[in-house]
Amino acid sequence: MKLLQAFFKTATPTSADIAARIDLARADYDAANVARANLMIGLSTFTDAEHQKAEAEHEVQRRAADRAAACIADLELAHIEAVAAEAAAQRLASNEALRQRAEASRQENMIEAAALLREYDAHAAKIGDIVARLDDIDAAREAVNDDLRKNPVTDSVPGFEACHRKHPDREAGVQRAKVLCWVFRYPNSPPDTGDTRYLQLPPREDVRRADIGSDGKVRPAMPEVYNHFGRNITIAPRLEEREIEVSQTRYRPGRSETRLSTLLLPPGFAGGAQHWPR
Repeated sequence: MKLLQAFFKTATPTSADIAARIDLARADYDAANVARANLMIGLSTFTDAEHQKAEAEHEVQRRAADRAAACIADLELAHIEAVAAEAAAQRLASNEALRQRAEASRQENMIEAAALLREYDAHAAKIGDIVARLDDIDAAREAVNDDLRKNPVTDSVPGFEACHRKHPDREAGVQRAKVLCWVFRYPNSPPDTGDTRYLQLPPREDVRRADIGSDGKVRPAMPEVYNHFGRNITIAPRLEEREIEVSQTRYRPGRSETRLSTLLLPPGFAGGAQHWPR
């Protein structure tokens, strides 16, 4: 303790503080040894007075190195003790924190949970009454619709599941948009001659959506050889912007929520009555 008080005047040092002081002591030790070596450089040219002065300073640096080495040894022992003390303190703090958590959890399970379970029982009993009434309403509807099938004086009655608990259907449809297309134009039938009569067909178009490459450019379409009443002609497509069908949406029935009658509402406390099914 006296050693630590000598190096750390005010607060109790941590293991990190001691480690930092060890680094300083090692730096002092290395500096003293370097100074000792430098003092004797050029010894062969020293005068006696210079030699005596160098030896005296050499002794000073030796003592400084010894003190630094002793400081390192003492601080390393103190560092080991500080690390052990900090680990023990950490274990004590961790154990105390765990004890406090356990006590808090014990209180939650013994007191707060009991209050919540009583509240659950009250709400679950009410929910059970609601589900039972909904089942009665649905059973009455089935009876009414059964009679209406025998005597259709009015429309059948839809159930509350279909009225309130079914998502909307997705209707079928198409989406149209203006896009670049290759348009192939085919001529009408040739006029009749004295010897030949042709099936009269009007001119028509074949519109095909153009392919767009990864570079954003339209891919070319090849001309088409068309047999026009026994004569081959070449139909060269033209690139035009046309409104065409670009996508289709299929019909999909809406999803229904899970029937409430399938709920399972157990009792809140052991031995209590089940709230649903009853």
